Order: sequence, then C-alpha cells, then structure tokens
Amino acid sequence: MWNQPGWAFWDVAKIFVKSGKGGNGCKSFHREKHMPNMGPDGGDGGHGGDVFLECAPMSNTLKQLRERVHYSAQNGGVGLGDSMRGADGRDKVIRVPPGTVVYVRERWVPGDDKFGENLPYEQMLIRNEVW
Repeated sequence: MWNQPGWAFWDVAKIFVKSGKGGNGCKSFHREKHMPNMGPDGGDGGHGGDVFLECAPMSNTLKQLRERVHYSAQNGGVGLGDSMRGADGRDKVIRVPPGTVVYVRERWVPGDDKFGENLPYEQMLIRNEVW
C-alpha cells in the first residue's frame, strides 16, 4: 500500500497552501508644535507573501511533502506613523520534481509562470488562497 511508512517512492501528495494576508494600515495625523491641522501621515500595510511551486530538477519523488501538508506564506507587517509602510511578508517556496501535475479541488491551478523556460528552476505562483 502506498501510505505505509517504509514506502520509498511517493507519487501522490495532498497539500494545503495559503498566501499571506496584507498588513493593516495605520491611521495617524502629522503633528508639530504650533502647527494645527496638519494632514494625515499614516503608512500602508505591507504585502502578504506568495506561495510558489518550484521545479527542482534533481528531485524525483514527493516524499518531502509526506509529513508536512500545510504551507503558508508570511503575513505583511502593519503600517506605522510618519508615512512608514509595513514590511512585506516572506514568500514560501515548495520544491517539487519535474513533471508534477497540480490540481485544486478537481480543477487546474490558476497560476503564472514567473520565469522563462530557459532557467534551471521554474516557478509557478499560486495566486489564490487554497485551504
């Protein structure tokens, strides 16, 4: 049976991925001594991280996805006063072997090829949250 502990080759894996949420903005107003009614100066929240599937040419099995099935990118940081933008969330990269076919709930994944085909690693960006 394919799900026994000693099985060496894994050709099917079910994973759950989630992109990072954008950070909250900051509601702030500029203030200086003897200068009333200055304008707003709150910063925007940072962008949430993306989830990428990356083709790893030297890999030939999905065994690394056996124990961990939930993958999520980092959320964006909160905005600060003085028009300071929040930090962007870190991306999550999942390495899979060449020829991997990706399905999302019985349909193809809506994704974009981030890099051209002439590079050693190809990546696919998963735009939508897939839980």
